[in-house]
Amino acid sequence: EYINEYNQWQMQQINKASMNVGSLDEIERQKKEAKEQSMKFVNELKLENLEEKETLQDRIQKKMKAIEKIKQETQDIQETRRKLPVYGYREKLLDLIRNNSIVIIVGETG
Repeated sequence: EYINEYNQWQMQQINKASMNVGSLDEIERQKKEAKEQSMKFVNELKLENLEEKETLQDRIQKKMKAIEKIKQETQDIQETRRKLPVYGYREKLLDLIRNNSIVIIVGETG
């Protein structure tokens, strides 16, 4: 199928809009990143010298606190988004954006 510049631009705009509206996808990305960081840390620990036992325990605690902080921030973001008036329209908005080249959304700010 031939895709001209306009259609390519249109698909890019839809993808951008989906990323902006699909902020929950960002939360999932953050969760995945936190999990990957945890796994990386565990792998690093396996490579560490066992003589650093005290320092190792301190590092584990710091990393665990950092992971918990990321989890809490992710939950806070999710809760805040759920409280937004537009949240209930997320899927409808995404469908509109996917199916229409132009979508105008009007609403109050604040």
